[in-house]
Amino acid sequence: MRSWQGILGNPQSPAVACHGAHATVFGDSAMVVCFEGVPGGFLVATNLFVRQGAVWKLVHHQAGPTSGQPEEEPAEEGSGRPN
Repeated sequence: MRSWQGILGNPQSPAVACHGAHATVFGDSAMVVCFEGVPGGFLVATNLFVRQGAVWKLVHHQAGPTSGQPEEEPAEEGSGRPN
């Protein structure tokens, strides 16, 4: 948690925006694959979650550079988290 707090709480960290998220739920586990928009391009990211009670907890995050980019998408309301 300290690592994430350090990254996300640092005003020097680049802004990251999620695009084209696709969630797949496997019972109490879920996977979200998306593009992460960062200054200068996109990363492709995989995020794995486990549901504990009513709460989804991130257990793994991986992102790497890609030459691809997300398709245009309409603006949506919501958190983008699996239900």
